[in-house]
Amino acid sequence: MKIKKIRILSLPEKFGGRVVEVQNTKRNFTTPTRSAASTEANYKDRLNLDAPILNPLLEIVKLFTKKYPVKRFREQNGVFYKYKREITARTDAFEYAISKFFPQLEQTEMLTIEDAKIVLDLQIESGADVVSIPDITINSDFAGFERHVIAAAEYIRECSPNLEPMPYINLSLEPHDFKGKFDVILANINTFSCVGFIHRSIDKYRANYSYIWKHRDKEIWTHVSGVPRVFPTTFPSSQLHIPQRYGIDTCALKIPRIPPPPTGEKSPPECVLSDPTEYLRFFDRRTIGVFRLPDWHRRYSNNLSCNCAVCSDKNLNEFIEAYLYDKRGKVSQPHLIAATKIHELFASTKEFETSQRYIKENNLGEYFTEKEGLSRYAKEAFEA
Repeated sequence: MKIKKIRILSLPEKFGGRVVEVQNTKRNFTTPTRSAASTEANYKDRLNLDAPILNPLLEIVKLFTKKYPVKRFREQNGVFYKYKREITARTDAFEYAISKFFPQLEQTEMLTIEDAKIVLDLQIESGADVVSIPDITINSDFAGFERHVIAAAEYIRECSPNLEPMPYINLSLEPHDFKGKFDVILANINTFSCVGFIHRSIDKYRANYSYIWKHRDKEIWTHVSGVPRVFPTTFPSSQLHIPQRYGIDTCALKIPRIPPPPTGEKSPPECVLSDPTEYLRFFDRRTIGVFRLPDWHRRYSNNLSCNCAVCSDKNLNEFIEAYLYDKRGKVSQPHLIAATKIHELFASTKEFETSQRYIKENNLGEYFTEKEGLSRYAKEAFEA
């Protein structure tokens, strides 16, 4: 897949956001929108749902931890093959979508040049359309960062001229460092048609988001990976819908890390819940909230008001009844969770079409004000 042109269709002056058409040799798409994640594809497999996932992007995410670091590719046989097989299975199944891979690293993990190269090889050999270029270290200097990403892009295109390199920048950098690295990409816009950001708190790292906002007139596709599902405040906002405010075109979910039990303790036995709806969350287009079911019931009673392929105009009780049982007829909380996650994928994707329309009408500020889960970010403009 080759990007032919980044066409800015709408660029409101005051509030922010933008609408961009990414023209490419595989499948043109319009932003802002969200990627389908490989975890969501797994949920769909569990449901055995006929309705297809039609998102233009698929982000295949793999989590690397202290126990399972990237360097295992170099130190253990079979690891590269296992990952390649899993990624290839997804790129083949979603051949109609633009596929990319995101290595979700723990912040403490620093990659060597050899580590970075094998991550590139993994993506190239697995059939990804967009090849992520991880930074060698979050503290790399600007000249070193430029040498690294340019060399990686040249290597990718030597392997195949039909691949798009996407260098990544961590949003947790100090403002001076973030600006410097982003400026490197913008100065090499003839080499890079896209850039990826590793998501960090919008409240804590607002200066970096502000810098992206100030450069939203640039003809480059901006993407953010590793977005947590729910904003950790009193109102459970869907975090995927916030980055568009700052001129970020596409976004993808983070894989939650389940902490291991304390050292010396065995993993607890599988818990059998007396109420299988406990801990479930349900995405609400009306507010951009992701509510626990008791909170949903207090707000809306039994009404779902959703006609996505999963909900099909069911009410809440009908939804639970339809998806509570697995194909063996047994009560299955994982099956019910899968249904809520695929509802969220379908409904959330549809909601981005609504925000696109507001941006084209120069009314994204009004959209953020109307949505309870976004209203805290409904400011007119950034200060200079």
